[in-house]
Amino acid sequence: MNGTADTNATVSQGARLAAIIIIFCAVIFAYYNTLDNPFIWDDTYLIQDNHFIHSISNIPHLFDKTYFTQPVELSYRPVTTLTFMIEYYLWDLHSGGYHMFNIVLHIMNVFMVLALLARFTRKYWLSLGVALLFALHPIQTEAINAITFREDLLAAFFCLASLIVYIKYRDGASPVYLFISLILALLAVFSKETAVVFPCVILAYEYYLSDEKSVARAWGTAALFAVPAIFYLIIRFGPMQGPHEVLIYHGGNFRSTAVIMIQAFARYINLLFWPDIQCVDYLFAEHPSLGDPATLIAIFVLIALSGTALLFYLVRRPVAFGVAWFILFMLPVSNIIPIGVVMAERYLYIASIGFFLAIAVAADYLFLSGDRPFPFLNRSILAVLMIAAIAAAGFMTHRRNRVWDSRVEFWEDACNCAPASARAMVNLGLAYLDEDRLEDAGNTLVVAVRLAAEGRQSDFRYGSLYRALTNLGIVAARQGRLETAIFFFSEATRYNPEAASPYLNIGVASIKLGRLNVAEKALERGIELSTYNPSAMLYLAMVYHQLGKIDAALDMCNRILATSPDNHRALVMRDYLEQEMERSNEQ
Repeated sequence: MNGTADTNATVSQGARLAAIIIIFCAVIFAYYNTLDNPFIWDDTYLIQDNHFIHSISNIPHLFDKTYFTQPVELSYRPVTTLTFMIEYYLWDLHSGGYHMFNIVLHIMNVFMVLALLARFTRKYWLSLGVALLFALHPIQTEAINAITFREDLLAAFFCLASLIVYIKYRDGASPVYLFISLILALLAVFSKETAVVFPCVILAYEYYLSDEKSVARAWGTAALFAVPAIFYLIIRFGPMQGPHEVLIYHGGNFRSTAVIMIQAFARYINLLFWPDIQCVDYLFAEHPSLGDPATLIAIFVLIALSGTALLFYLVRRPVAFGVAWFILFMLPVSNIIPIGVVMAERYLYIASIGFFLAIAVAADYLFLSGDRPFPFLNRSILAVLMIAAIAAAGFMTHRRNRVWDSRVEFWEDACNCAPASARAMVNLGLAYLDEDRLEDAGNTLVVAVRLAAEGRQSDFRYGSLYRALTNLGIVAARQGRLETAIFFFSEATRYNPEAASPYLNIGVASIKLGRLNVAEKALERGIELSTYNPSAMLYLAMVYHQLGKIDAALDMCNRILATSPDNHRALVMRDYLEQEMERSNEQ
């Protein structure tokens, strides 16, 4: 079937082994300098400071609302979270182990991309070259360097594995393969919700690549694969909907968001062809119009590429499958339903697989086929172009990884390429704060307050203003200016009364000032909002104790231990309180 007969039989074992070694060595060369990188960005919240993953006993809570006690966790991705729990059990907070897992996962994805390319092009060494481009392209650095963006690697892994197993089934293997493919599709959506489009990928495969054309079979198979996706969506938007999710259209309406996404798609395409400038935060005009030069250029680029893809489709149908894969996996991150992020490099990880599938098939037609339209484009020219592109990609990736060496360097780079980003400024201020560079932190956070006050939708979504004010308060507190600190914390609560951190910091500062009643109310409110924060709960237990509320203090310790039974400080305090209660009863 499929018009792209399996070429594995014609590829020697030596060639396969050589390809494996080449891919392994190339990826290790590009990414070995990430192994000693620290936890950066969301890694700090979701791994380093995330008590939920620090205990294997929390595995059952992957399936109840306790899951959302994790800091900044908005979406339901239990498979990804499970990998963090297992890794914390294996190597605690040694970041190298987590980075190694991401690299290994990426290598496995590259092997599967190679398998698909070889099937569609029937040219093994061409497929190896394009697989290396996928492996080494600098656009992948965000998904691989940021440990918590593993969700994209995992979703790609399970989608690729599911498709390959499904193809085996369609080639005549046992129906067990279909069942395995469905299980892999289920794991994909529970790794990241982007994979809900996978049934459409199966439909595209049947339509564009199957020799056994059957509309009923194609739609029936797609409907079968829709079952895992629908099951996930029911869970995701039913019992496991994130309590803190906010839907925000950029520019305040769907029209502005749609125009912004046209520009974003053109930037994505540019990054795939020419990743000269990469950034953590890509900024766009808040209220663009279709007549803006940036929008007109973006429309021209997208029309030109669409026309080119159509021409290739007329001579090589697998190009259409690659384009369909790319578009389908970009749809969930296109803000049709607003997700708050206009553009992020990690979103290209799984979508770029389709891009490279299309590139491989197009290269086969232009350079290697007997009916190539430009005879001067031959195998030698293709080899030179591929080697140059692979080498350039590898060195660019290796260099880009250096940005992730430290939190300060990372966020300084982000601020350099997006100087108007309040979010980047807030995080740079936090990085300075972590290194006790209080003056630098204060100056940076003042700039962040000014930028956030301009009211960009992205800054509202990330809470840049209240975060900047909260961290300015922390700077003041560390400098011993507790009254000033409480002022900043109070301002933060005014801008976001549902944020826990300002209340918790008011509570801690009030303890230091001896204002126990104020501290009690602030900590209670903060804990009510954060659900589970063992440090804050311990502070509140201390306040209860000092106010003579022994029962309330004991209850707070027990709440901590219910989720973190090995919390040493809570155990010590509970024992002390129980002994004090016994002494009181004896008297």
